[in-house]
Amino acid sequence: MEGTVISADSQLQGRGQLGAKWFSDSHKNLSFSVYLEPVFLAATEIFYLSKMSSIAIVNALHKLYPKEKFLIKWPNDIYHENKKIAGILIENALQNDHVKHTIIGIGLNVNTENISSHIPAATSIYDIVHIEQDREAVLYHILKSLEEFYLLLKNKDITTIDNLYFDNLLYFNQICWFELQDGQQKQGKIVDIEKSGLLVVEWPSLERESFDVKQLKWIF
Repeated sequence: MEGTVISADSQLQGRGQLGAKWFSDSHKNLSFSVYLEPVFLAATEIFYLSKMSSIAIVNALHKLYPKEKFLIKWPNDIYHENKKIAGILIENALQNDHVKHTIIGIGLNVNTENISSHIPAATSIYDIVHIEQDREAVLYHILKSLEEFYLLLKNKDITTIDNLYFDNLLYFNQICWFELQDGQQKQGKIVDIEKSGLLVVEWPSLERESFDVKQLKWIF
């Protein structure tokens, strides 16, 4: 049924982008999946599910922790001060060039303490605010936000979704360093996201190139 949520108290075999593993301490963090039936989306519009879900998480975290700054690292990871706090994995089924159904899997580091001591590029809500969080309350706010932005998407308010995605996109229109698939390191800036989800980078020469998630990475 659309809107079904399945949550796990621990995650030992979680998967992320490009086969990355996701581990969640028992009873510490949030690992859950949401089943939706966005049949109104064409196959060419699939990336809006990434935009919608990442915006929803950032929106919920900003409401819960208004003094903190959370950003989206393309395509849909959530970061706080250059450290990952949440990840999203989306699996879609298509039918007749439209999305039949989707499963949005979300992992959020909530109460793990000193997570950066064994995963340097990660953080948790506890490590940011130093107070243990009510996981059910955090989950409630995220699901409420997901519903809000899913309805925006359903109503085809893609302008709002696009604007919010770019407003909260890490390094958008800023010079930063990238490492390309061949190992070359270059400075450039993110200037756009194609409808398909490809990242558009502009180099100092003003030449623009488009990349998928396997073709480049940030150097922090």
